[in-house]
Amino acid sequence: VLSKEKLLQKIRETQELGGTQILLQGGLHPGLPLAFYEDMLRCMKATGIHIHGFSPPEICHFSQLSGLSTQTVLERLLAAGLDSMPGGGAEILSDRVRKQIAPRKCSADEWLAVMEEAHNLGMRTTATMMFGHIETWEERLEHLERLRSLQDRTGGFTAFIPWPFQPDNTALAETEKTSGLAYLRMLALCRIYLDNFANIQASWVTQGPKIAQVSLFFGANDFGSTMIEENVVAAAGVSFRLSEQEIRRLISSAGFMPIQRLMDYRPV
Repeated sequence: VLSKEKLLQKIRETQELGGTQILLQGGLHPGLPLAFYEDMLRCMKATGIHIHGFSPPEICHFSQLSGLSTQTVLERLLAAGLDSMPGGGAEILSDRVRKQIAPRKCSADEWLAVMEEAHNLGMRTTATMMFGHIETWEERLEHLERLRSLQDRTGGFTAFIPWPFQPDNTALAETEKTSGLAYLRMLALCRIYLDNFANIQASWVTQGPKIAQVSLFFGANDFGSTMIEENVVAAAGVSFRLSEQEIRRLISSAGFMPIQRLMDYRPV
């Protein structure tokens, strides 16, 4: 739990480096009321930064703690300054998988329902998939089909970001890591299958700069953001770091034009 002073310091650091957006996600804290997050959003929004925050498991958690519907929670967070929502906590949208790897997170149906409510409120979101653990190929396709169906209904997803599970320091540490080739094949399948998603993002955070660069020839048209700080994947033993300059160089040397964008893909 960060103080407002610490949060504002991180936002100032981002803005001084030319950043336009902050990604805000956390664990499911058992004791903090919804008002805590509303107050935090208002404080952050006063800086003018775009807040890309929370995720469906967090929205469901806030709903359970407050006794309010997920739609009411979303409406209150929007009013407090939330701009858009990342697709965290999707893992694989199959309840067989979720009950084994993430039993305390919301169900697949709940994840999709929160996203649909957010889209219907005019909020843009992203979608993700973490693959390469206990899921079957059929369950991967179920995940993609459910995302494509929701996108057909709402058009609210701006991008899709698939990445392979990182097993180190987890309960599934014996899982064989997804190879770079297997990642690229999966990325290409996602590009073909998700024909109603305009943007697919490479995962340099898990794959490193070289595979991410090759991803641009396998369906990815977005290199993803540079990050000042990343704590989740780093905890699983992966710690790639790329500056904005390095990202621009990797895109240019692959023959593409780097463009800084906003969350909705308008150029900065």
